[in-house]
Amino acid sequence: MDSDLILTFKGDLFEISPADQAEGNWVKVKVIKYKEHPCVSGMNQNELIEEKFEGWIKLVNDNGIPNVWYYSRGC
Repeated sequence: MDSDLILTFKGDLFEISPADQAEGNWVKVKVIKYKEHPCVSGMNQNELIEEKFEGWIKLVNDNGIPNVWYYSRGC
């Protein structure tokens, strides 16, 4: 897949959900960036969301190491 790098993000303020497309190690995702961590914030859902966007993420790098990690047990 040929594309320019548009955004790099790190940290636990991003919710990454797979969309309906995949090509090899790449998957289209929907991303929500939160103002504060949703597990500890007192804000309601609408106040908590800073930004929403879609894009492609390479799930596993060329060395076989996962690029995406998530809390498997929730908060």
